Amino acid sequence: MEGDGEMDVVRLECSALRVACCFSGRRVTGAAILSLALSVLPPVTVSAAGMGRNDFPWLKELEAPGQRSGELSAVSLDEEVFAGTDDAFSNLRLFDAGGSEIPFLRTAATRTRTVERTVEIPVRILDFKILENNRSEVTVERTDEKRELPVAELVIRSPLRNFEKDVTVSGSDDMNSWEEIAAGQAVFDYSRFLDLRNENVRLAPGRSKYLRISVSNLSEEKRAPLRRIVRETQAGAALRESETTTINTEDFRVDRIVALARTADETVTGPETRSYGVSAFEVGTDPEKKETVVRFDVNRVPVTGVKLVIRGSQFSRAARLECSDDPRGREGWQALGRGRLVRIDLARTHVDSVSFSLPGVRCRHVRVTISNGDSPPLEVSGVEVTGEAQELLFFSRDGAKYMIAYGGNSGPMPQYDIAGVLGAPPYRPGSRYVAGNGKANPEFKEPRRHGTGGGRFLMMAGVAAMVACLVWAIASAARGIEKKT
Repeated sequence: MEGDGEMDVVRLECSALRVACCFSGRRVTGAAILSLALSVLPPVTVSAAGMGRNDFPWLKELEAPGQRSGELSAVSLDEEVFAGTDDAFSNLRLFDAGGSEIPFLRTAATRTRTVERTVEIPVRILDFKILENNRSEVTVERTDEKRELPVAELVIRSPLRNFEKDVTVSGSDDMNSWEEIAAGQAVFDYSRFLDLRNENVRLAPGRSKYLRISVSNLSEEKRAPLRRIVRETQAGAALRESETTTINTEDFRVDRIVALARTADETVTGPETRSYGVSAFEVGTDPEKKETVVRFDVNRVPVTGVKLVIRGSQFSRAARLECSDDPRGREGWQALGRGRLVRIDLARTHVDSVSFSLPGVRCRHVRVTISNGDSPPLEVSGVEVTGEAQELLFFSRDGAKYMIAYGGNSGPMPQYDIAGVLGAPPYRPGSRYVAGNGKANPEFKEPRRHGTGGGRFLMMAGVAAMVACLVWAIASAARGIEKKT
């Protein structure tokens, strides 16, 4: 020990670990002891690296369809993928042949309905001509700049009745070169005879900027509906009779020309469901409890419906549905729903309700318990399971190969931006891949176990060194107090 104001240093050698303990000869503070304790503890590191292909025990190669580079593609998930993934699908990834992770969006497939609607395209009249052979010609121009939709038809609006005209339409982008897009289509009105009228002219699809409309039989001679009859008589005897009919010339007037385009909108009508297979189907009867128990495995598919195949009719039994994820299916049963299995087939009553509806539940084992009471057990011969159809959406490259990696321990959920890129459904994948059979991943590596071997020895050595330093610090402080006294 040296005089006041100087530091006493003790160096302890613990295997490969060197610990330096420095204290003041006069006072040992709590902060110094805490600093010492932290200095001898081994550092803790957290890996931020993502999961690679070798972290998954199973692989599924995707069979590529014909496709274009950069288009949105889809692949459906099957029973093998559902059986090997957790509820959040955190142990599911998509890789290319080089091992690069491919962003994807897992989503439930949806049913859509296509609704066709008609859109009016603005036009203006540029020119009108009266041609030979009793024809007229009108030139109109599309005033929408982008011309995104092709003109599907023209509507020739006229206030006249009882007419028939032939219409021919040509299109052009420069008013020099014209291409015929409708030939000799009739617009007519037969209201003199019946309520039948047509003002529409269908066009070949095109986005021409200018349309030239030629109308035949521009002026028509029509007999007036009234006739003038004059009779001359003399002394009651008819001498002469004359009849006069008026012929009017009627020009075909057009009030307005309307250009129409057709577009189709898809609306989501609900989730798409599909049939899934079951395994380990068995039926048992418990005479003491007066119950029939139906058990089967569904391999963790997202179940939305369970329908029992029951022979016979005229029954109404209470039933409950349960599921379990226990590997052996012996415990952990959770109630999913209760209901009645009813089938009545009488002269005036027909009821057939032998199914359960579920909200996409995932589990391994399903059990249906039917209360028979004193009635004979029902003959259950099978079960039909329906569930959500789920798929992965991703952007594919022409000629590239992809594979699904799945299974193993749950990992961190991937955070991709593809959901923001695609926006809200419905989605329209341009191509659809087909997943092959699952194969064991030869690159799979079991997760490492931490806290054994050299790490454990290092921890024990650090604790021993910390205890030795604390003992020395207390003894040193005590001697300092004695010397001062």
